[in-house]
Amino acid sequence: MHFSTVLVSLAILLAGEVLCAKIAYVGRYLENQQLLKHIRSDTIPDNKVQIVLKGVKRWSQDDFNAKQADNGIITVYNVQYADSKGEAVSMVREIQSKVKRHIKD
Repeated sequence: MHFSTVLVSLAILLAGEVLCAKIAYVGRYLENQQLLKHIRSDTIPDNKVQIVLKGVKRWSQDDFNAKQADNGIITVYNVQYADSKGEAVSMVREIQSKVKRHIKD
């Protein structure tokens, strides 16, 4: 196989790839006066990052906020600590569902 054929094949494969950003959904809660976290990790398409960063607060009625670290990972976290682990887990499920619904093509 010629080098140019390999390059063309590689370009075609990469063109079909969707680049993704890592996202962490964090439910913070207090237990025995200790701050604990429930975390779920996922990925979202790169072209949806700004939509998530700008929309999470509104979609959650100010219950969650989002920020992006220097390494590109997005963290979506609850503003007020949950009262229990169960509540934190439920909150994380709910915001993850809302994010997926809002970025769906």
